Amino acid sequence: MTAFALPALRRVSLAVLMATTAPVLWAQAANPSPAPTARAEVAKPLQLAQDLLKAGKSLEALAELRVAEQVGSLNDYERYLIARTRAVAALKANELAVAVAAFEAALASPLTPAVDRPSLLDTLARAHLQLRQYGPAAATLRRYVQEGGQDAAVRALLPQALYLSGDATAAAKELLPLLQADEAAGRKPSEATLRLLVSAYAKANDEAGVYAALERQATLYPKPEVWAQLLSRVSTRPGFNDSLTLDLLRLKQASGALREEAEDLELAVLAMEGGLFTEALLALEAGTQAGRLGSGPNAAEHQKLRDKAAKASAKEKAQLGGDRSAAQAAKDGNALTLVGTAMVSAGNPADAAKALADGLARGGVKKPEEARLHLAWAWVKAGNNDEAVKVLDSIKGADGSAELARLWQAWLRSQAR
Repeated sequence: MTAFALPALRRVSLAVLMATTAPVLWAQAANPSPAPTARAEVAKPLQLAQDLLKAGKSLEALAELRVAEQVGSLNDYERYLIARTRAVAALKANELAVAVAAFEAALASPLTPAVDRPSLLDTLARAHLQLRQYGPAAATLRRYVQEGGQDAAVRALLPQALYLSGDATAAAKELLPLLQADEAAGRKPSEATLRLLVSAYAKANDEAGVYAALERQATLYPKPEVWAQLLSRVSTRPGFNDSLTLDLLRLKQASGALREEAEDLELAVLAMEGGLFTEALLALEAGTQAGRLGSGPNAAEHQKLRDKAAKASAKEKAQLGGDRSAAQAAKDGNALTLVGTAMVSAGNPADAAKALADGLARGGVKKPEEARLHLAWAWVKAGNNDEAVKVLDSIKGADGSAELARLWQAWLRSQAR
């Protein structure tokens, strides 16, 4: 479950309560008129309760309110005044259950001014949250919205209350428009809100929602652990072709999401199977430096694979010039894109990008969308993200390549920020 702090009770709400209770109480009691009044035997303990509150003696104030109630046969106005005063005293005494009942009584009274209702509902909802009464808190916050409450911070409590009440679907439904409003206004949604959205979708078993929310979070708050969560889901997306697994691992590596021994080994093995021995060696070295490889029960196997990659890498580098010349002389651009992919790690990334671009321009490439991913990767390695984005924009494949292109762009945008 996503953790977040329960909202504090707001002092502003207490100030409003005090301001609207005290003057009305004694003006009405001292000036008989057709308007509602408080009888003297009720007004006296109420006045004492007010004085005690001002002196910081909230428990004593609550006791005087009980004296006022004991007069009996209270009229609507007297009940209203007692409820409003009790709400203040109970909050100050941290008697939240008593405060909740007093707020509900005040809100049920037709004598409560409409202008005061949002503030009362705000404080009532926060008291419910402090008491971990999440369902009632959510219901109260809905009333706050319905009755015209405009404070964005209060409205943002509704999805939290819904989430904590167990209604994750409703929480996500409330959160999404808040995020969209922030984005439309050019505001950056808070990381806590994005985390809550991810968690709400997860609890609601909405995998598509989780994925979209993680993509938002990874773009705005590009932490490796968030990218790891996002990219771990890519291979299970509809239509994703396993032939792009190495490209997915490259994005994991770039974003810092490559965090497991198995992923280091998978990247190295797939690269070697594709004849990319220097890339495999670099992956194994990175895993060793990160402490994921080279130790533990599999250390000998790691070293054996690394020795094999190192030997093959040396040969690959020695042959790279000849391979490029042969590819340059070929009738189509397929061989040139393969050599260009090898050059990203074994040669110079900028030269690799040129070879890949030349190969694509020539035509006859067997997997053009995959080659474009490699071209974008080469530009990233060369430090030219603008060119990488241009290439990524052109990738439209339905095999998962367009998905990877969009995620590469998201990561590049996050780095630009």
